[in-house]
Amino acid sequence: MAEELIEVRGQLFQLTTLADIVKCVSMRGLDFEVGDFEIAKSTDLPSWVQLRLRAESEQALKDCLAHITQLGAHVVGAQDAQTERVEQDGILPAEAYALTGLPTEVRANGRWLPVPDPLPLAVIRVDRGERALAVPMERVKKGDRIVVHSEGVRVSPEPPERASELLGLLGATVSVARPRGPAIVKIARELQRVRASGRKVVLVAGPAVIHSGAGSHLVQLLRGKSIDVLIASNSLAVYDAEVALYGTARGLYLTENIPASQGAQNMVHALNAVRAAGGLRPAVAGAVLTSGVLHACITSEVPFMLIGSVHDEAALPDSLTDTALAREKLRDALPGTGLAIMVAEAGLAKAVMQALPGPVPKVYVDTSDYDVAKLVNRGEPNVLGLVESAESFLRELARNLGAW
Repeated sequence: MAEELIEVRGQLFQLTTLADIVKCVSMRGLDFEVGDFEIAKSTDLPSWVQLRLRAESEQALKDCLAHITQLGAHVVGAQDAQTERVEQDGILPAEAYALTGLPTEVRANGRWLPVPDPLPLAVIRVDRGERALAVPMERVKKGDRIVVHSEGVRVSPEPPERASELLGLLGATVSVARPRGPAIVKIARELQRVRASGRKVVLVAGPAVIHSGAGSHLVQLLRGKSIDVLIASNSLAVYDAEVALYGTARGLYLTENIPASQGAQNMVHALNAVRAAGGLRPAVAGAVLTSGVLHACITSEVPFMLIGSVHDEAALPDSLTDTALAREKLRDALPGTGLAIMVAEAGLAKAVMQALPGPVPKVYVDTSDYDVAKLVNRGEPNVLGLVESAESFLRELARNLGAW
């Protein structure tokens, strides 16, 4: 029989942390009993409870501890975390501990060191036992000391900010069977609150924003300074240029939703015009482009990032086509983010979620309930899913923000 004393600490009455840990222990066939505990007198203060776990074998106990420590439990009287030296750039030790995105501390030289910006799936580098850093796999260098296993690591799940307008909505999906208006009102209020606090609002957008006719609403948000950074696909920019030059997206007139004569040529000609100008900024400066989402970004001085894909017909000069470089640029653009809104672009949404610490609120909007559910159920507690069209969502968001 193997046993271990664990502790769960935090605002336990605002989280399902304790319930999740008990469920995991029971499902793995371990026995437990409640030891010491303290219930805070205020919901703002942390409570804690100790559980003594018993397992049939050391391996069963070890496997359970590896899982529940990622949920927020930690071993009482834990020793310093184990570290191993990296032998080759970009190659981790075999048992490297991967961060969950939640606030994390690591024990070194008898002290608990916080891990700033604990990006999901990054690893922990400990520098001379004095500082802990979250490092993505490709940034690991030979000689780095990387934490292995979960001993000496503790995670502290945190509820959303009490002032957040999205309190009670995060972790859920608003389906087509429920009214979406109230949720969009709260998203608009949260956007205003985040910007008033000095943090950034990041919008991730897919090509459906353009060919659904939602581009004009996004332009209003950009000109109204409601968005601090736009992250979009290369396709969005190409369709945006096609609308600006020909009034069509994918060969269809947005106003009548009917095909234009030889409309299939328009996208190629628009792409060619921007490439001939030398990129989007020269195209705006030379009046090749006089309207559209990217025109609004450039004239309103809103930073933007375009990321290419293997299925693009061709990339604009402004688009990042190197995947590793795109990830690096993405990580550099996101510090200081207080809210991420992602619309009809599941691939980029996943990339942004992996580049943001877990406590940052995230909203994903799509007509695909499958994609929405998949992103909400990734083990990320601070995601609100909204099954809604890009056009309806951005129109209502702009209206609630007073953009029109």
